[in-house]
Amino acid sequence: MLSFGCKSLREGVTTAIVFAVTGVLLILTALFIIPAISYLPHIIVLSGSLLLLFVPVIIVATIIKNRKA
Repeated sequence: MLSFGCKSLREGVTTAIVFAVTGVLLILTALFIIPAISYLPHIIVLSGSLLLLFVPVIIVATIIKNRKA
């Protein structure tokens, strides 16, 4: 899990924000723009949801990796 962590807290938060924004945009695109051709919207919603699920993993791994012992 530590391999998902970033070198600094600033990089970790920036990466988490990028993942969150991309995940939300993918979900909105799948719901409103992509036509229902052979389950394509479902695949895109799934990939957006996976990006949103990685956000807390990235933040927690970054915090653990950068804590002072």
